Amino acid sequence: MPRRRGQRPQLLAAVVRSGARSAFTAERQVVGQTRVSRVKRGSKKGALAKKPKVRTGATFENRDIRGRGELHDREFDRCVFRSCSAVAEGPLGRPVLRRIRAVNCRLESCDALGAIFDDCTFDGLRFNRMPLVYGCAFRHVVFRGDFGRVLIRGSSVTGKPDAIDHANDRFYETVDWALDITEVRSSDLEIRDVPLHLLRRNPETQAIVLRRRLSFREMKRLGIGPTASQFLASFFPDDPDRQLRIANVRSRNFADQVQAIAQLRAVGLAE
Repeated sequence: MPRRRGQRPQLLAAVVRSGARSAFTAERQVVGQTRVSRVKRGSKKGALAKKPKVRTGATFENRDIRGRGELHDREFDRCVFRSCSAVAEGPLGRPVLRRIRAVNCRLESCDALGAIFDDCTFDGLRFNRMPLVYGCAFRHVVFRGDFGRVLIRGSSVTGKPDAIDHANDRFYETVDWALDITEVRSSDLEIRDVPLHLLRRNPETQAIVLRRRLSFREMKRLGIGPTASQFLASFFPDDPDRQLRIANVRSRNFADQVQAIAQLRAVGLAE
């Protein structure tokens, strides 16, 4: 059922928790001038890459990719996506975005829940509000250029391990690298629950920080400033003991964040 214009897709979290549907039919749904394919269970995948279809300056509204829908071999240049989403219907019904390139696009009220991104490049993305990117899996995905505020959380929207999380664990067993963020210029980018060893990062501005509880006296003795102490204090109780922390180039606190990473690395609390 199509989502009404402007409705926030947080309500779609229930779809992710509902589990896979028992059967899938083959259908092709035209999304503007972009075709989204749903495939039968067991059909062939991994066909040879085709020459991408390019859209420039287009606007797409209220377009959803659900279940086993696939969007592939597309380039979007300076396009606007408004109230669009990619939503899983369970671990066996996950939308796939494959060989997608988006340059200087704008996302308005768009979200991705449980989708798979494969061999994609996003070069400059702007948002009217922080998108929900929960439970998604990534293989050979590049973020570069100017990015707005975004949280990418590899775990499910429920916050507790579920079938999507287990599916992501199996997915990453055959992935050599997931995300390349070395050239992203973000205002506030946070990535959680994506395997750290599968991230390509800039070590000067993107560090893996270790959990450590230190007293004020210890931090002062080690030369740890207020921004570095905030990095250490940002661990939630259920977080892993190693987390990615990013000095966001477009943040007004960028210099302080770079200094904080250097301070933590000097005392062995950052990799």
